[in-house]
Amino acid sequence: HPKAALLAARHVAAFGWLLKSACRSEDRERETEVMDAALADEVESYRWLVSHPRPVWGITVRLRQIVAAVADGSSSSNFLVPHERLEEDISNFESVAGICERILASPIPPTYSRHLSRVLIVWLTVLPIGLIGSGVPVLGTIFASAFTTYVLVGLDELTMEIEHPFPLLPMQQLAAAVQRGVGMQLVDDECSGEGFDEETLSTMPTVPL
Repeated sequence: HPKAALLAARHVAAFGWLLKSACRSEDRERETEVMDAALADEVESYRWLVSHPRPVWGITVRLRQIVAAVADGSSSSNFLVPHERLEEDISNFESVAGICERILASPIPPTYSRHLSRVLIVWLTVLPIGLIGSGVPVLGTIFASAFTTYVLVGLDELTMEIEHPFPLLPMQQLAAAVQRGVGMQLVDDECSGEGFDEETLSTMPTVPL
């Protein structure tokens, strides 16, 4: 079913970009640009996805609907195995989106972060006094205090970045890699003779919404 394969491939290619937009809390305009680039000539799919309040999850719903439509129109019983495999792949998409949402929705409580910062500041302020009181030379106290401050403040900064990693992750490159992978797969299928010719595409029925 070349028409359905191309339609599903466009949705998969858009998934990475929409997930990046959701993880980085980008505005709706960015998501619309992605959907416009991937599905502009698929008017019904584009309108439905744009109207969806959470386009990332809309992608998975649409993929399931495409697979179900192909299964309903298939007269071969051999489609059962690939159908199950496709359902597993879509479930993996949903797992990825769900994990990312849980990371975004479960930040470290602000009270914990503020309390940790206050304790750290107080401890680092008292540290030089304690070192001098213990008989450590002034120069040694300066170096020890500076090194300790560098390490502990750096660790505190790392915990904040781990709490919200998406601005630091190469989401742009990952989304582009997904898009390239989908394109390469389509090229391989076309070269292997699985038939993405214009006549087949024109006669393939569209997937109903």
